[in-house]
Order: sequence, then structure tokens, then C-alpha cells
Amino acid sequence: MKIHTNFRSHPVIVNGRIRVSIDDVKEVPVFADSDSPRQFGTAETNGYLFYFAFSGQNLFLRLFHGLADGRGSLSFLKTVLAAYAEETQGIHVDSPAQDSCDTLPVTERILKEHAGCAPIGRFVANEHADEVFQLPVDRFPAGERKWRVFEPLEPLLTASRRSESSVVPVLEAMAGNAIRRNYDVGDKLIVSYTPVDMRAVFGLNSGGNGSTSVAVSYRGKLDKYEPADRFMFMRSILDLQIQPENIYAGLLNLAGLIQKVDSQPYPIDVIVSALKQKGRIGGMTPFTYGLSYPGKISFPEPVEAIVGSIALSVSACSFPVMIEACEYRGTIRMIVTQIFESDEVARTIYEEIAGLIPGTVFTDRGNKIYDRLDLETIEHQ
Repeated sequence: MKIHTNFRSHPVIVNGRIRVSIDDVKEVPVFADSDSPRQFGTAETNGYLFYFAFSGQNLFLRLFHGLADGRGSLSFLKTVLAAYAEETQGIHVDSPAQDSCDTLPVTERILKEHAGCAPIGRFVANEHADEVFQLPVDRFPAGERKWRVFEPLEPLLTASRRSESSVVPVLEAMAGNAIRRNYDVGDKLIVSYTPVDMRAVFGLNSGGNGSTSVAVSYRGKLDKYEPADRFMFMRSILDLQIQPENIYAGLLNLAGLIQKVDSQPYPIDVIVSALKQKGRIGGMTPFTYGLSYPGKISFPEPVEAIVGSIALSVSACSFPVMIEACEYRGTIRMIVTQIFESDEVARTIYEEIAGLIPGTVFTDRGNKIYDRLDLETIEHQ
């Protein structure tokens, strides 16, 4: 926590406004795992926006997504596991200097350096809202905060390499084809909310958040092609959407909304009310599902020896299904979260993958309640 500055963040309410302080480390948030969710930013997590839970040989890093994206949280996890290896096995692993893993304002830098860029074939989901297929599911009541969790496991890399594609477009081609074959989609578009690591696109670095998102559409005409060709076409669609000019255009819209909010003295009760309203209408967002993949995960050699496997998940929120995938030691693991009971969608996607890649395993993890950051519970000063 001394190395990764943003992980010392402590949110507080001062004069009715949200503020974040960077505190000295007094008590680290490490607890035995339990079925009870915790409120981030409260005494339940020692005031921090993350905590570790342990159960047997399993270690869980749980954090508020606003604190760090996938790459930022994995960087923090690597530092923690390196310290663990040194403490338990006496094996020294070089660690960064204190406060060296900063939270470079990636968005601000990109907006400044690419001002005036025009988008190139950017697909804007909001402009095609009436054309996007929405899964016909009955969602959990918003007050329940309940998610359904599944874990398909598959050796996906061979399929992506054979087709000269990569993991994200391969998964999106599989999911799009599976949904079109099992639902009455008609001429609608299957659109995936797809997080993108801007560090890789712009050659930047940050220990916090460096991600944005693009919309990737799967159209019915792709169904007629063989899987390898679908993978290749989806790769070209994704490559176009993540061009720097398109990323800049998306950030420009987001920055405008943030500036509008920051320019007004909204008290915390107004912010809470607005967020609750957004949650109620979140099901109307123009995406069929979401898919995130932070890439290949590796640890320093001494740490690799103590890590058997790793998997990531994020709760579905504004759309009904969220897929989180990661690669470790040549294996892709996927966790699917959804905000409805039926396993039909998850099994549909799983069966598509299993049909192309033998060895895929499907595990139903049941219902789960994810930890939350609720502004009403944050400390007032």
C-alpha cells in the first residue's frame, strides 16, 4: 500500500461533497473470507476501497472498480504476492520504490495530446439503440443486489492463433453467434461493451485507471462464415474501434459530462439520488452484454511457484451479462456474472465454445452478492 499510492485512498464526505484522502497505512484490510458482503470505504474495510480475504489456499482481492482497473489491480496484486513470497519463503523479489506506482491522469493527457482528432468509423452504441438486441430476461429486483455466477474454463489460445485473431474478438464472435442461433434476434445487432486498456493504445502507464470502452457489434451476415473467418472479421472490427482517434472521441464525450458535474455544487444527497435513478434505468443501455479481458497475466518467477491459478470477475450492472476472462499459464478462464436467474445465456455461450474447443468445463457458482461502495455509508468529516 505504501508503493501503490491510490490503494491508500480513503473516501470521506466533507461539507456535503465527496473527497478522497491518501492516508498513512495503519491497519491493512485483510480478513477471513465470509459469505457476508462488505461496504467499501467504511470500517468494514478499515476505510479503504479494497480488502483481501483468505480461505484455505485461496486469496481474494476485492476492490471498488473506481480505485483501479484490471491492470492496476493486478499490478497491486503482484506486489503483494512478491512480499508474501519473501516473507514466507525468504525469496527476495525486487519491488518498486515507495509511491512509485502513481495514478497518472491518463484521460487528461490523451485529451490534451490528441485535441481535434476526428473519429474514423467509430460505432456509437447510443446512436443505434433501437437496433441493438436486448436479451429477453427477467432481471433480479434492484434492491436484492444479487448476481448469478458461472465459470466456463477453456484452452482458447489455440483457436485465436489459428485464425490470426486474438482472445477478445474470438470470444465476441463465439458469443454473438451463440446468441443469434439461440434467440430470435432477427436483424438486430449483438453489441458488446468492451473495455480497452488505453495504456497499450497510447504507450502510457498508470497504477490506477487507464481504461475506457468501445462498442463492438456482431452482425447477422457474419453467421454464414466459418468460425475462423468470423474470428478474423471480428478482429478487424475491434481494431478499427480502438484506433486512437476513436478512443479520443469517446473520452471527449465523457469529459464533457464530468466537467458539467464538477462545475455544479451538487451535495451528496443529490448525487446519491441521481445514481439510484441511473441504476433503475441502467437496463436500457444499448448493449447486449459486456466482455473484459486484461490480457496475459504473469508473476515474477518466485511468485509463479506459489500461484496455482487466477480468475477475475466483475458484477454485471448496466447490462444483463458480463464476461470477465484472463489468461494464466496458457489457459483462459472466464467468469460470467448476470443479473437474472436462468442459466440459458451462459450455457448457450458455453456450448458454443465447447463445440469448437473440447475440454471446456462449465461450473455453476450459484448466486452471489458483490461488495459495494454506497455513498450513504461513507464517513463524514
